[in-house]
Amino acid sequence: MFKIVLITLLSFNTAFSCALCSNKVSFVQTSIKAYASDDSLQKIHIKWQFGSSTSAEIARVYQIEKQMQEDDLQKIYASLEKNQNPPFMTFLNINGENIAFKIENFTIFLENNLMNVEFDIPLSYTLRERNNVEIVFFDSTKTIIFLNNLDNTQIITPTHYKTRKDNGIKVIKEMMATTNYIKLEITK
Repeated sequence: MFKIVLITLLSFNTAFSCALCSNKVSFVQTSIKAYASDDSLQKIHIKWQFGSSTSAEIARVYQIEKQMQEDDLQKIYASLEKNQNPPFMTFLNINGENIAFKIENFTIFLENNLMNVEFDIPLSYTLRERNNVEIVFFDSTKTIIFLNNLDNTQIITPTHYKTRKDNGIKVIKEMMATTNYIKLEITK
């Protein structure tokens, strides 16, 4: 009996840990736009685009024709905020400091038959002479694989900054996982 209860609880927890995930692995293309002003990093805009089979499944489950219904959107927001580690499957590290953040402008929509998730990370981070920004996407349920392409990464800044973007592999010891990451350098 205990085994049945344990399996049921584990299944319930997994089902709600990622409201966008399915039972199979999903590949997600990421896009990042980092916005800097003359003296601060203002926000980071994130876009995830799911592959066609996962997009079709999400659209079917949530009965989406173009835009997700507000109550479903709020449920997914809450799931990503509370049940994921890290929240919104996103680690943000600036100059060696892990940055806690809140999400704004969260939306989910279907475009060209592909499911898109977009949100902003508002910041007011004062820039130093040299700044390193690392963005890591990680799904604790291990059903989403984020594909980070530097062509989909932009640093939008006044012209007097030097910028550089890079990507690589990062080991997250706490999660016993290895994942891709994006690194942005903004230098005065």
